[in-house]
Amino acid sequence: AVKKIISRETVIQEFLIQAINRGSDDVGKVHMQVEHNGMLYYGFSANTDIVSASVEAFIDAVNKFVE
Repeated sequence: AVKKIISRETVIQEFLIQAINRGSDDVGKVHMQVEHNGMLYYGFSANTDIVSASVEAFIDAVNKFVE
């Protein structure tokens, strides 16, 4: 859905999820590498909801080539 909104050709080259702490309030950290026009851009995020963290990391990477 996010790729449709930005309407730019992107490829996720790397996607890494790491646990920051353990327990009932687990926080997942997402590192993402996105390719656009032959260049690599990195996005990062951390959140208790790993889906939200993934979307935020993608948006973080996209913001670096949209600006």
